[in-house]
Amino acid sequence: YDIVVFSSEPISEDKVQEVQAMVHPAKFSVVIDNPGLHEMVRAYPPAIREETLSRCNVTTVEEMNWYLRCSERIFHERLAYCWQAEFRTKHIWNHPSIAQYKTLFWMDSDVFATRVWKQDPIAIMLQNDLKLFFLNFPAGRTRGHEIPMRAKKAFGRRICSVTLVDGHLALGSDTSCSMGRLAQVHGFFHITDLDFYRSERVQNWFNILIGDNPLHREFDDQIAVTLPAAMYEPEKSWFMESHGVILEAFHNCKLDGRRPPGVPGFRKWWSRYGKGNFSEAHGKCPITNS
Repeated sequence: YDIVVFSSEPISEDKVQEVQAMVHPAKFSVVIDNPGLHEMVRAYPPAIREETLSRCNVTTVEEMNWYLRCSERIFHERLAYCWQAEFRTKHIWNHPSIAQYKTLFWMDSDVFATRVWKQDPIAIMLQNDLKLFFLNFPAGRTRGHEIPMRAKKAFGRRICSVTLVDGHLALGSDTSCSMGRLAQVHGFFHITDLDFYRSERVQNWFNILIGDNPLHREFDDQIAVTLPAAMYEPEKSWFMESHGVILEAFHNCKLDGRRPPGVPGFRKWWSRYGKGNFSEAHGKCPITNS
């Protein structure tokens, strides 16, 4: 499968070539996912630009950088994190670098394989004509009424809860709805049908979700991906484990987002278990940052 790495900053050519040699014969490319932080903020309408500067506690665009922490309704987060959330919510689906593709298998950069996978999740996705195939659920819940209110505007009905039924997403009952605390698919590892997520009705949701609030963590890709799948294609939105797919992907000191790995940190795990679990990669893939 082709590999596209999205980065907010340039990656040195020697590192790109090193990875290209490692993954050969797969096609590998690195894409800068923004025109530059300063350029983006300068292009905002004046009121949104001033609001962004204010919550970032700066007076000029030139003072901003990706590691600057900015306040919002719930979070106080680095702009780098806020941008990746916005990019994956709104901008990735029609990005020119993936325009030719129909299926997107997303993995965060801090996801590590722990063994050769016994199943090909992309093949299962395609064989079953799925719209969303995800490794972990739920991964936290939304807080407050703002996201449910935006969802009601986008979908024309209130959404009270998201749950699993027989291994697929489902909407809960809308009786006695408090319009808050919506469960969401874990964003670190999932496969999406790009035609579905590029559709007009889903893109409308993304635009309403971001609204006039760029560079916010709250309006992120997890709830963005979850709600249209649960609303429009619930029976085509599968939880991997419920369908026998166990990959043991390491992320944030958990396997598949749920199970403890035995030791904290991937470098410690790799040192102890890598040779026995993943001999095919041991000694070939240097682990320098985890």
